[in-house]
Amino acid sequence: MALLDPKLQCRRSLFGIAGRIRAEARKIGWPSFVRPWRQEETVIRDRYVAALVEGRFRTAKLAAAACTKELARLHRSRLKSPAYVGTLPRSYGAVLKELNHRALDLGLPRYGDKWRLQERRLLERYARGVPSGKYGSWLEAARACHGEMARLHKKILSNSTIPVRNLPERKLSEVHKHIIAVAHKLGLEGPRRILWTDAEDKICDSWVRWYENHKRIRRYKPGEQAVLGVQEELERMGSDRTQGACREHFFRRRRRLLEERVRGVHGHSG
Repeated sequence: MALLDPKLQCRRSLFGIAGRIRAEARKIGWPSFVRPWRQEETVIRDRYVAALVEGRFRTAKLAAAACTKELARLHRSRLKSPAYVGTLPRSYGAVLKELNHRALDLGLPRYGDKWRLQERRLLERYARGVPSGKYGSWLEAARACHGEMARLHKKILSNSTIPVRNLPERKLSEVHKHIIAVAHKLGLEGPRRILWTDAEDKICDSWVRWYENHKRIRRYKPGEQAVLGVQEELERMGSDRTQGACREHFFRRRRRLLEERVRGVHGHSG
């Protein structure tokens, strides 16, 4: 519904007009009315606040919608009570505002994807495991943390006493990124990067040359074969490199050898 303002010749929404009337009325002394929450209402509200903080709802809007429905059922069941006569059920907007304020007071992040309190504790615990030597890398810690988060997720959903929308489990990449962020926040240092030796570079360069000779046969995936070949030869010589590290170093060495070849051609022509 919209009303026409005869002076401005524009349409004003009903909510906009109501808000302006309310603001002007308060200027001349009309008291603002805030209906206090009754004890039975606070019990319901606090359950949904806890569910939101623990991550059983992805957003405050989902929690507010479910909480509003339960408060409406409570209101209908108490209409004959003198305390409820002439009152209206809590609106969705009022419930959303209340849940947001109370969840923020309990430490829920204001913006971005919300992490459960238990998840944040797991991130910190596994992040501390890297400097202590329990895990060899942030990725290794993230894999262990991801597995425990999956078990926690199933436990929360199975023990829920309120209607909860099924939440997707955390992705490994998401856990990995947040573990590194937590480590930086706590000032933790990860394992030192071990530089490649000349013997390792020689093996890598031999597989780069093999790749250049076979890269046109794409159906055999020569890039993957070359990376696996580097890793296998390094293992035989006693060097423990992950496949990701071998892949990164392989393509770095390939780029360097190509640049040297280009410089050599230009230098010879000059």
